[in-house]
Amino acid sequence: MAQAASVIENWSTKLSKVKRHYEIVFVLSPTIDAAKTEEVLGKLDRIGKETGAEFLRKDNWGKMRMAYEIEKHQTGHYFYYRFISARESVRELERAMRLDSTFLRFQTVRLSDDLSEADIQSLIERAPKEASVAPNSRSEEESPDFQ
Repeated sequence: MAQAASVIENWSTKLSKVKRHYEIVFVLSPTIDAAKTEEVLGKLDRIGKETGAEFLRKDNWGKMRMAYEIEKHQTGHYFYYRFISARESVRELERAMRLDSTFLRFQTVRLSDDLSEADIQSLIERAPKEASVAPNSRSEEESPDFQ
């Protein structure tokens, strides 16, 4: 019994140290002011630093019309974050978003499996050069024609 507990503890310790590449898109309520927005974003930054996340990009996509109404809002303030972290960081960030009513929606996507140190350095060097594109800002050529 003690051996099984030891194996489980070693496995969970190993998983907590594994770093992966993630992106998260979240929508804030359009009714909050700039000061509250900065406060909320600062809180996410603090949680990320405390849990060991390394943010590669933090893009403000601005206010956009949503596809459907959420909590009687037709627009929302969209943000895009890309980061490298362990699984625990993602859990804490998502927990903070669930508990704060200014977040209308969020979606986290894992972009990679376990990363080596070389992979992490490559992502850090490449990230500032790659553009993130807001969904509504695509050109006419990129949009499919529905006829």
